[in-house]
Amino acid sequence: NLTLASIQVRILNNFDQSQEVLASALGQTHFDPHSGILTITGLPTTTAFQSALRNVTYVNNADEPNTAPRTIEVVMDDGLAPSLPLYAVLNITLVNDSPYFTSSVPPFKPSMLEDESLSANNGWAVSEMSYLIEDSDEGAVRGVAIVGYDTKVGVLQYTLDGTNWTSIPDVVSLNYSLLLSDEPSHRVRFIPVTYYNGPVNISIVAWDRTDGLPSGNYSDVHHSSLESPYSAQTLTITLTVTPVNNAPVLQGIPLWLTPIKEDNMTSSGDPVTNLLLYVTDPDLTTVFGVAIVAADQTNGTWQYSTDGGQVWYPFGAVKPYQALV
Repeated sequence: NLTLASIQVRILNNFDQSQEVLASALGQTHFDPHSGILTITGLPTTTAFQSALRNVTYVNNADEPNTAPRTIEVVMDDGLAPSLPLYAVLNITLVNDSPYFTSSVPPFKPSMLEDESLSANNGWAVSEMSYLIEDSDEGAVRGVAIVGYDTKVGVLQYTLDGTNWTSIPDVVSLNYSLLLSDEPSHRVRFIPVTYYNGPVNISIVAWDRTDGLPSGNYSDVHHSSLESPYSAQTLTITLTVTPVNNAPVLQGIPLWLTPIKEDNMTSSGDPVTNLLLYVTDPDLTTVFGVAIVAADQTNGTWQYSTDGGQVWYPFGAVKPYQALV
């Protein structure tokens, strides 16, 4: 015959009705998702039907499809009788799906104290960042790539054994990123410059570790395809360095009070501000005071006033543990 009435292409076995689709861009087509049969009609010649058959496509929308081979059956019909079936085998090979960040879990918000000691600064586990990662692949493992951080306000460090810390260079980027898996001993910490408090931004990329690189390695982590081991997104984590009070600094410069004459019992004294001329404070505060911890009262009595000199009170026996403030 010079033409055909139809061609039927059917998935015979291991058919997943909700995920598998057969299609062709040529002719009039109908795919039955219950039987797995694609029917092609409406073409003028057998040559056209051959082209339509060559253009049949198979799509499996499952994230983790069943990899058992499918047998594909092809039956042609000229309108009078169907042909004997032809068979082909379709093999399915799984490919990696890139990891990605999810918004379905609470964001990670680390914090630390300003000027926290190294012995107290144990940072946070890599797993506290990797729990933000999702991956469609069954049995996927997780890790992160450090691609940047606020280098002007401190140094980011990592450890693979929980004890020995290594600084992350300030040149990390998508081109040169530190890879860290989420094993229990792998941690990250930030060491701020002295007296710094405020936000610190750290940028990471999700890593599914399918490239086989070891944790602690540096690599280009650009997302090159849907099968890339690195996410297309970059996530910024903000560390909060909480301010603490810093002690004021009294410079060791001698101060001279206003001289008085012998037997002067009505001296107006000196304002306390004169004692604070050489005081600084890392917290940039402008409110200061003094604590009197010792006073030579062998030849007289020291006094203070809190109302501009109208009423005066004696210092008393001041000591470091009994200071007058």
